[in-house]
Amino acid sequence: MLMSITALQSNGLKIMVLLRLSPLIPYNALDYMSGITAIPLWAYTVALVGILPGSISLCFIGASASSLTDNSATENKTLKIVTIVAGVGFAAGG
Repeated sequence: MLMSITALQSNGLKIMVLLRLSPLIPYNALDYMSGITAIPLWAYTVALVGILPGSISLCFIGASASSLTDNSATENKTLKIVTIVAGVGFAAGG
């Protein structure tokens, strides 16, 4: 733990951006870890840009799935049902 605190103090921006890009670490755990270390506020704030790629890709996937279920885009009922079931499954899975 001491090594990670020292690493965040010296290379806080690089480490925080890489941690924000990782989908394996929940944001609330990362925020708590950042709060108990001595990472500078400016580095923490700039590292929030690391959230953008994941957010943009999730928005794109959601918009694409939404267009598949649009009535004007397709009349294929099977595709519509599969898309809705997959969306509900992903939403339930977190």
